[in-house]
Order: sequence, then structure tokens, then C-alpha cells
Amino acid sequence: EELLFNLVRMVLMKLRSLRKNVVLKNLKNVFIKFNLIKKMVIDIIKSHCWKNILQIIVCLYVVYGLSQFLSIYNLFGIGYDYHPNIEYFIKIHYFTKYLDWFDTLFIILNNKTQKQLSFLHLFHHSTINIIWGFLIWLGHANGTVFFGAFINSFIHILMYSHYLLTSFNINNPFKKILTKLQIIQFYLCLLHSILILFYYKEISNYPIKLSWIQFLYQLCMIYLFTYRLK
Repeated sequence: EELLFNLVRMVLMKLRSLRKNVVLKNLKNVFIKFNLIKKMVIDIIKSHCWKNILQIIVCLYVVYGLSQFLSIYNLFGIGYDYHPNIEYFIKIHYFTKYLDWFDTLFIILNNKTQKQLSFLHLFHHSTINIIWGFLIWLGHANGTVFFGAFINSFIHILMYSHYLLTSFNINNPFKKILTKLQIIQFYLCLLHSILILFYYKEISNYPIKLSWIQFLYQLCMIYLFTYRLK
């Protein structure tokens, strides 16, 4: 009986030891995985790609939401009635203008002010949110205005996809095309304002005075982007 008792005790001790080793091994694996995830999160934060991913997601949402108002017969939506969905997605677009400020913040924190903190950058990031906020406050961030939010969000998807690639040291062969698309965006928005100001003012339900803001602002952006940067 004593022999049987010792044998059972040895088996139980062995099982306990094995279970302990399994638990320790599992804990070690969990700890390793936790450290890997922690390192990945830290790398993402340091590389700023979280900001790029957030911008891509939000801008995709805006483009998707406003695409329902696109028409090949009326690209700019001139004369469109005000719609709650347009106002909603324009407010989301307005929110992204404050996310853009993180670009400026990280440029300053990384001591890249002389290389990247241009007058164009400061002018655009300090004024565009004021303009959108002013339109929302007046209740005219709606109707035909959707086109500006749509085209800008689309360009931002391409821009922040480019930034995301470069954050992983991946060369983007379409960088030059991206710059041209940005300039095309300004010319399209300028054309939008000209059509409202001089050709379709009778059918447009958007205030003519507000179209002058877009007209002058796009002229400034075209000048800064095509001449000041050279």
C-alpha cells in the first residue's frame, strides 16, 4: 500500500510539474506576443502611420457618402437642393481639416520646419478650416458645395496613402502624378466657382457672394502651388 501511495504521489507531482511548465510556457508565449504587439504599436505611433490610416478611412467614408450626389450631367451639382446627407458628410470633411493640423505638429516636433513647413502649408492649414466652419455656421455647407468636399477628400486619400507608403520606406512611383492631381483639383474648384458666378447664377441656389470666397481662395492655392513652390 505504501508503494502504491508513493507511486500515485509521484504521478501527481509529475502531472503538477508538467502543468506548471505548460502554464509557464503559455505565459511566456503571451508575454512575447504582447511585447511584439507593443513594439508594433510604438513603431506605428512613431512613424505617424496611424494618422495616415485614420485620414484614409475618414476620407474614404466622405467620398463614399458624397458619391451618391455625383452626376456626369451635372458634375458640380449646381442647383442641387440642400440635403441633410450632404451637410452631414461635409461636417465630417470639416473634421478632417483639424486632423491635418497633426501634420504641422509632427513637422515641428521632428525639427523639419525649414524643409517642410512652407508658407503654402501654413496658409492652407490655417485658413481652410475657417472657411468650412464659416459655411457650416451660415448653413450653406450644402448643395453644390458637396463637390469641393468630395474632390478634396478623394485627393486626400491619395495623399495619405502616399504618406503611409513612405512611412514604411516604400517608394511611390506615382508621386509626380499626385502633385498634378492636386493642381487639377484647384482648377476644377476654380471652374466650379466661375460657373456659378458668371454662367449659372440664375439656377444656382447657392449665395453668389460665397462663391467669390471659393474663387479667390482657389486662385491663391493655384498661385502658391504652381508658382510659389518653384
